[in-house]
Amino acid sequence: MAAKKEEKNMPQVYQEELARLAYEAQGYNDQSRALQQQLAALQAAIADIRGAIETLQNLEKATQGILAPIGAGVMMKAKLVNEGKVLVDIGSGFIAEKEIAEGLKILHERLKRTEEGADQTQKGIAQIAEHLSEIDSRAKIIIDKSKGAGGK
Repeated sequence: MAAKKEEKNMPQVYQEELARLAYEAQGYNDQSRALQQQLAALQAAIADIRGAIETLQNLEKATQGILAPIGAGVMMKAKLVNEGKVLVDIGSGFIAEKEIAEGLKILHERLKRTEEGADQTQKGIAQIAEHLSEIDSRAKIIIDKSKGAGGK
């Protein structure tokens, strides 16, 4: 309540500048939320890719079949029909049969690109945090100036 009273006594030019800074900060906050959601999706993709890599590495060692998850924590024993081969999404909805080693190579490349995307997203979030800190500093300066300009 005191801030509202203080704002009413503040010169118009300072009020306008604070409103502009608040609008700018809101935009940065919206961008930050979007990037945080994107980062969460990238981190989930990274975990998924790492899981697939681990599974393929273990699949190479499988000699007597595997346990295949069928959902709700239920597994069943399964025999490998096409040993040494996997079906890999190669983009645009296309699936190709690849040797396990080649499938692993594709997954490692995908992991690298996804981790790079996550790193870039984290850098973007950090840059936004810097901008928000600058806006906060500028707002404090304006408030201090307005107090000195008779806005008491």
